Amino acid sequence: MNVKKLMCFILFLLLIAGCGKNFVVYKGETNQWKGEYRLNKVREGENSIFNFYYIGKQKVLKNVSININEGETFKTYKSYNVSEEGKKISITSICSNCNTDRGKEIKVEINWDNNIEEFYLKNK
Repeated sequence: MNVKKLMCFILFLLLIAGCGKNFVVYKGETNQWKGEYRLNKVREGENSIFNFYYIGKQKVLKNVSININEGETFKTYKSYNVSEEGKKISITSICSNCNTDRGKEIKVEINWDNNIEEFYLKNK
């Protein structure tokens, strides 16, 4: 009976280890922003989400633009009310037949209120 339990436990560990290879998290930050990229590889391609957290003190951000990988992904807001909408800005993506290089850093440039901060998201 103990051998069966041991075999089930080993199989469980192998399944968990295999699933971990399909999920990757990249992180980075500056003085005003924290960013993360969560990538989940699926059979058809990749599902991913970028989360950016404003950690500054302003309540309303004007003319916000987030530029990822030199324009590969881009999002803008004329006005973003941090108090009402929260400090997190999310950008989701679904990509068929994609294969992200896990060793590559992701360049992010965030512009707001005549400020610019640039940083890299790195695989953690």
